[in-house]
Amino acid sequence: MDVNAILRELTADLKLRLKDKDIEVCLELGLPDCTVYSERNRLMQVIVNLLSNAAKFTEQGKITIGYILRDGMLEFFVQDTGMGIPKDKQSQLFGRFKKLNSVAQGSGLGLFISKTIVERLGGTIQAESEEGVGSVFRFSIPYKVSKTSSAKRKATNPVAVKKDVLSDKPILLVAEDTLPNYKLIEAMLRKEYELVHAKNGLEAVALFKEKHPALVLMDIKMPEMDGIEALKVIRDLSPDFPVIAVTAYAFEENIREIVNNGFNDYLVKPIRCSALKEKLDAILHN
Repeated sequence: MDVNAILRELTADLKLRLKDKDIEVCLELGLPDCTVYSERNRLMQVIVNLLSNAAKFTEQGKITIGYILRDGMLEFFVQDTGMGIPKDKQSQLFGRFKKLNSVAQGSGLGLFISKTIVERLGGTIQAESEEGVGSVFRFSIPYKVSKTSSAKRKATNPVAVKKDVLSDKPILLVAEDTLPNYKLIEAMLRKEYELVHAKNGLEAVALFKEKHPALVLMDIKMPEMDGIEALKVIRDLSPDFPVIAVTAYAFEENIREIVNNGFNDYLVKPIRCSALKEKLDAILHN
C-alpha cells in the first residue's frame, strides 16, 4: 500500500468535511515515497477513527495528520487544537465503552478498536493531551518496505475514462474558482464536451472520483486546496491521468513549478480558444 496516497486521500476528505468550520487541515509526509506491506483497510480504520475524534472535539484551530520513520517503525500522528482531555481521564482512553464526553456521539469503542488493530499489526498506540490546548495521538507499525512500486501497481488499474451517458460527449472537469473564467471556458467547449465545474481543489478531487472525466483543466490558485495539491491526489488515484494547468502568470518560475509538479501541459490566462482546443486535441486524440 502507498502510505502517502492514503494520507492525501484522507486529508482531502477531512478538508471537505470541515469546509464550513474555522479549522486548518495540514498534512506532513515523512518520506517522499512510502510503499509498505501492511493491512490497508485496518490502517485506514485507525486513522479515520483518530481523525473523526479530532474533528468532533475541535471547533477552531488546526488538525495535523502525518508520519515519521523512527527506529524501523512508521510513527503516525493526528494532532488537534481541540478541547483536550482531563488528566484524570487519560488513563481510560483506550478502554472498552469508555466515553470521556457524555455529550459527543459514539459508542466509546473507537479508541479501543484502534488499539486492538495497532497491536495486531505489531505496534503500539498512545496519547498526549492538555485540557483546553489539544491532543496528539500517535501509533507505530513496523516499516516493511514493498519492492513493488505503487505506481506500477496502480497503472494496471487506472481510473476509467467515460462519456456522459446522455450526450455521448467526453467529460471535462474544469477546476476554476472564478465564475466568469469558467463561463469563458464553457462557451469555448460546451459544443464538443460535457463540462463539470469544481470551484476549488477539494471539489475537483471529489468530482474526479465521481465523474471519471477524460481530462482535467486545473486552475493553480484556488481556495480550500490549490491546483498542485489537487493534482497530487489525482495522480495517486490514477498516475497517468491527463491534467492541464491553468495559470494567470507566465513567468519562468511559475512555468518551472508547473512542469516540476507533473502537469501534462499548461495554459496562461486569458485563455485563447485556439490554444485550448489545440492542447485538448493533442492530449485526448493523440
